[in-house]
Parts: sequence; C-alpha cells; structure tokens
Amino acid sequence: LDPQSRRDLLSHLHQEVKQRGVTVLWATHLVNEADGADRVLVLHRGSLLADGTPSEVTSALGGPDLETAFISATRPPLQKAAA
Repeated sequence: LDPQSRRDLLSHLHQEVKQRGVTVLWATHLVNEADGADRVLVLHRGSLLADGTPSEVTSALGGPDLETAFISATRPPLQKAAA
C-alpha cells in the first residue's frame, strides 16, 4: 500500500477494534506500525523476546524507540560486538 492508504487502513482498523471490542492480530516487519498497538509481541527466530505495550517493549529491549530496540535485540551477535 502507498503511505496514505496504509495510514487510512490502520486508522480504520483501530476504530473498528474499539467500536466492536475485537482483537486484530497484525504481523509486520514495519515496526513503526506497532507503535499504535495496544499490545506488542516481539518474536525472533521462534522465541518471544518481549510482550507488552509499545513503551513497555521498548524499555524491556533497551532502546530509545521501538524500532531501535527491535533492531538492537534482533541483531546477530557478531554485529552487536562490532557496534
């Protein structure tokens, strides 16, 4: 989707979820899409790394923002040592 259509779709989904009281499971590699979620789970190679609100997950993974925390937590060990 183009950026505006993606934003519109996410906005519509958030409205529907709140109005209907349902849950939507959204799997994405675009970490910024998770910033607006009520709950975020970070999975990496079959393991659960973090679970909570976006701010809780950011804190648990040790980053200034969700995307940076995700990258840091999922970076291969050799790249972590070189950073």
